[in-house]
Amino acid sequence: MSSRYNIHERVGKGSYGDVYRATCIETKEERAIKIIDLPRGMEKVAGWWYKPYIFSKDLPIQGTILYIDLDMVVCDNIDKLFTFYPKQYCVLRDFTRSMRPGWEKYNSSLIRFEKGSLDHLWVKFRRESTHIMSQNFGDQDYLWNETQGQATYWPDDWVRSWKWEIR
Repeated sequence: MSSRYNIHERVGKGSYGDVYRATCIETKEERAIKIIDLPRGMEKVAGWWYKPYIFSKDLPIQGTILYIDLDMVVCDNIDKLFTFYPKQYCVLRDFTRSMRPGWEKYNSSLIRFEKGSLDHLWVKFRRESTHIMSQNFGDQDYLWNETQGQATYWPDDWVRSWKWEIR
C-alpha cells in the first residue's frame, strides 16, 4: 500500500485498526486509509499469503464475507453475489478456464463465506505456514487443496478478470 499512497498522520482508531490520512501518489487525492491489525506471528508472510487471515473466526467483522480483488469486473448487479446460494461457500473457477474449459480449480480473487465457517484453514495456516507456503504456489492452491469439492462455483460469466480475460 505504501507504494501507492503517502501515509500521513493517524487520524483515528476503530475496532478494526488505525485510520490514517493518506495521499494517492498517482492522483494526489486525499483518502482515509484503515489499516487492519494482523495477528502476531505473521512476520514471515508476504503478498497473497496474508489472505488466509480472512478465514479467521477472530477477524473483526461479522456475517457474510465477500472478498473481491480489485482487478475483478462484476457483470450486471453485484447483489447476485450475495443471493446466489446464500450462506454457502462460493468461489470462482480459476481463470485458466478461458484456456481449458473443463478446469475446476478455484480462484481466490472472489470468495464468499460465513465468518468463521472456514476457520480451520486459518488455524492450519498459523500452525504450518512455512510448510504450506513451500508446498503451494499461492493461497488459492492451498484453498483448493484443503476445500476441494466443498465450494459452489459462481457462473463464469458473472465475474471476469481484468488481467486474464478482458484487457
